[in-house]
Amino acid sequence: MKIILSLLTILILSGCTNYEKEFKQALGTSLTYTAYKKEPVQLSKEMFQEVKNWFLENTDNWSSSYVSFVPHNELSNKTITINIHKNQLIVNMKKKNGDWIQATKPVDSETITFIKKLKN
Repeated sequence: MKIILSLLTILILSGCTNYEKEFKQALGTSLTYTAYKKEPVQLSKEMFQEVKNWFLENTDNWSSSYVSFVPHNELSNKTITINIHKNQLIVNMKKKNGDWIQATKPVDSETITFIKKLKN
């Protein structure tokens, strides 16, 4: 029992969260891709579905963040902004109650298929 309580305490203090519900809500409509210093482009239905699937398959191990991040390459709609950096994703999502949350996840953007496709 002590081990379980210790693990729960660590998870709560580290801020690791599962955002499945928030991703489903925020990714309900199509996304626009804005590459750094370029004009925005609407994602195709196929590409949008690939992005959505990746997020729904990767809902765990996100950390809440209150740090500001410089915009880089972004995917966005009215309820989500996905800021793509080389070593992490920064996601800002609007919750049902109207509040915004920000979460980060370390990733190797070179290994995520949809990011590689966006760069081409």
